[in-house]
Amino acid sequence: MNYRDHNFTVDEIKKQKRIDRQNFWYQTILSVTTWGIVFSLLLLQSLLLWNQAWKASPTVTEVSHFGAIKYYWTMGYFDVFNANPPLTRMIAGLPYYAYNNTNDFGGSWSDYSSNPADRCEYAIGLNQVLNVPSTDIRVIVFAARVCLIPLIIFGSYIGFKFATELYGFCAGIIFLFLWTASPLVVGWGATLCTDIPQSLAMPI
Repeated sequence: MNYRDHNFTVDEIKKQKRIDRQNFWYQTILSVTTWGIVFSLLLLQSLLLWNQAWKASPTVTEVSHFGAIKYYWTMGYFDVFNANPPLTRMIAGLPYYAYNNTNDFGGSWSDYSSNPADRCEYAIGLNQVLNVPSTDIRVIVFAARVCLIPLIIFGSYIGFKFATELYGFCAGIIFLFLWTASPLVVGWGATLCTDIPQSLAMPI
């Protein structure tokens, strides 16, 4: 406030400055608390996903994702597992691709089919996974799952901002809490399946 433009007494100026300082600290504390809550919920979600990614065994669908991942990175085409966009599989496939180049796990492409109705990714994936040493498969699956966690966290934040813009901060926090605590999100978000990352991309 520009006090020179008004005829305030000294006491009124001191009182107004005191009110301004109180408002400043109130807004600062409110802002820190707000972002503290958001950060805490996102951190909680990260830890839940990390824990689930390590403890859960590979699913049948994840095996087919590995088949598609190997095909994408090796052949450079995306006609395998083309039921949904390949971006998340490409990101999750980086650890598997690096392991495969280092250890030469091999595998055959005899199960490949150009007909999408054949869903050959399941057979290709099983063939690829069977060529990975059992001592390495858990680490590879975990590393691939962890690659998708940042996408989920970013999507959670976008969902929070979207809800906040529409209905206010409380709505954003409610969304973030329900999303973070959802067993469906924690369970499937900690796998290679693309459902959770792609659903979070919708508000973007």
